[in-house]
Amino acid sequence: MTDFLRGVRRHRGHTGKPHTHPHFHGDHTGGDIGEPESDHTHNHEHDHAYNHEHGHGHNCADERNPLHSPGQGQENSHSAETMRLEVMEDILAENGRIADRVHECLHAKGIFCINIMGAPGAGKTTSLIRILENLKHLTPYVIEGDIESDIDTQTLRKLGVQTLQINTGGACHLDAPLIEKAISDMPLSERGILFIENIGNLVCPAEFKIGEDMKLLIATVTEGSDKPYKYPLAFEKADGILVNKVDLVPYLDFDEAFFMAGIRALNRTVPVFKVSGRSGEGFGEVVAWIESLAEQKTASH
Repeated sequence: MTDFLRGVRRHRGHTGKPHTHPHFHGDHTGGDIGEPESDHTHNHEHDHAYNHEHGHGHNCADERNPLHSPGQGQENSHSAETMRLEVMEDILAENGRIADRVHECLHAKGIFCINIMGAPGAGKTTSLIRILENLKHLTPYVIEGDIESDIDTQTLRKLGVQTLQINTGGACHLDAPLIEKAISDMPLSERGILFIENIGNLVCPAEFKIGEDMKLLIATVTEGSDKPYKYPLAFEKADGILVNKVDLVPYLDFDEAFFMAGIRALNRTVPVFKVSGRSGEGFGEVVAWIESLAEQKTASH
């Protein structure tokens, strides 16, 4: 455990690597197992209708990044790393400013916002459907984030839930500018809850604020009990954790004590709920907790 905590400290001090900002694909008519790769430096080039006005260059290969400058030698590796971190700080700072603006806009409308995170296969959409089934007092709105397809959006619309699709075309997370554009296209006419299902990934979505009131992490027993140790940031940043597929525990070698020790080393007070997307077990308690938080936050609107 000592080695693990040292790793967490190193992780907290890590600024990150440049990321692509996802592509907003507008108003489309209309869960997931694996471990995403964490080493992903992407270009910031965009070829789509939505223009990001971030106040920073979108192409990592510009003059500010010596990593991509022609004729650059080994002797400038320290400078290159410094510039890399500066570019990332610029991206995160601008994203944070837009996220604050999104948050203020949603609260002015009486909308509580939940950023749903989790790996592919964790059952994010199934858990969301179970939450919607148990929701009693507030109008739900959904933004679905996927690399491709609108399968989940079509499912949610058939349930009568107002849902907007964002496809990133390969990017590993949603960001605040995408959400700002999306909410401008949604008629958020009643006080309620906006659920934003992020891209299936245990790394990038935890790094970027998108205007949410809380981050809800969907973990699953089928992923194994080592995930808090391997992907600490998602567990550290979570405001609530659902441990899904608990009905499968008898058939797995899932070490709950080891799993919980990893969570508590990172996040001492986060509520953890055991749920089953298949049976619906545990979701009544989850929704009571969510509605209580949402009522407190939006009561003044």
